Amino acid sequence: TLTRIIATERGNPPKRRGRPENTFTFRFLSFSGLRLGEAQAAKWKDVAEGRLIVRGTKSESAHRHLPLSPALEELLEEIRNYRSVAKPNMSILIKRKIDKPLNAACDKLGIPRFRHHDLRHYFATKAIQSGIDIPTVAKWLGHSDGGVLAMKTYSHVTDEHGRDQVRKLR
Repeated sequence: TLTRIIATERGNPPKRRGRPENTFTFRFLSFSGLRLGEAQAAKWKDVAEGRLIVRGTKSESAHRHLPLSPALEELLEEIRNYRSVAKPNMSILIKRKIDKPLNAACDKLGIPRFRHHDLRHYFATKAIQSGIDIPTVAKWLGHSDGGVLAMKTYSHVTDEHGRDQVRKLR
């Protein structure tokens, strides 16, 4: 369902004020897996050498380096081009919350509403479905337990993935 919203948002040109920034925030959260507070704190100076420095505050492990996926790299470039200014101390995201437009998009598509934090789950699920190992995903999410929480939270994804992968077994 989130994939449908991303596709809808990407394919539609902005029609009213604020819409591109809503879309940027939505996609940034979806493509980074950051908590809302971490995303709000991200500055342009934190993007360097193919990674994003996440200045997390929840725990010691929340401070981390997130490698930029092609989708996140493309999005950051799109944001830079749209705004034409990206000074080092400027925040990457201008819109702080997107509850209302997110709810409106869900209602328009006839799908259940979800929260900002669900975009973090979307990122983790897509990463696991793409074959990225759980300890790596856990590290990207800022977990310090080596993947224990991620395994508990996303075991259903690995089960589904395993059923799909067994078909390749010869």
